[in-house]
Amino acid sequence: MKHESPELFSQLEMLSDDARAQSENTLRHFPSLFSEACKNAGLTLDSDCRHPKYTFAERFLTLEIHTDKKQAVLETREGRIGRRPADIPELVEWLKQEGQRLFGRKFNGEKFLKTIRTAYKKILSKEKKTDGESVPIRYVLKKLDGKTDEKNIDLAKLSRLSPQPSVEGKRIDFQQTKDTDNGMLLWKSTGGYIGFIIFTGTEKQEDWA
Repeated sequence: MKHESPELFSQLEMLSDDARAQSENTLRHFPSLFSEACKNAGLTLDSDCRHPKYTFAERFLTLEIHTDKKQAVLETREGRIGRRPADIPELVEWLKQEGQRLFGRKFNGEKFLKTIRTAYKKILSKEKKTDGESVPIRYVLKKLDGKTDEKNIDLAKLSRLSPQPSVEGKRIDFQQTKDTDNGMLLWKSTGGYIGFIIFTGTEKQEDWA
């Protein structure tokens, strides 16, 4: 093209140089430009986050900017979502979509509790345990539909319901763990990692069926 269409080649070269300059300028001023774009889109940054790591929803979502690669990585507490170019409009739209996926779904606490109870009982049966024994939280969640980060949000919502719903005369209870690899830190958690699930009775023992 340089030899056959020098004028067109020159125009393309100018466009390329201009795009490169704009990209470098965006990265130099990324903190202020990104913060303003989030504000205009109705996205709230956590007050304590700093470039190059931007967090949302009380540090449940993290967007990390890799300036050298001109890319951004988005992840939740449950792992990486993906990687995209550090283009601010695209990143803002990406965050809105993921925010809707995580926090915009309809939530029915009683229905969700029943699915957990069903999964819990299947594990008890398979492992020949009795009702009321603890089961690793991630064993239970693997038997449920949906992504793990969505189930983390749902568990967090369930744990904050008042009064706590019951199923089959029992309520769910969570046991903490120091094992951060296999435990789960729930959204908006003020405690530690949850490692196990149990179900306890809500009626007096003599009234249980």
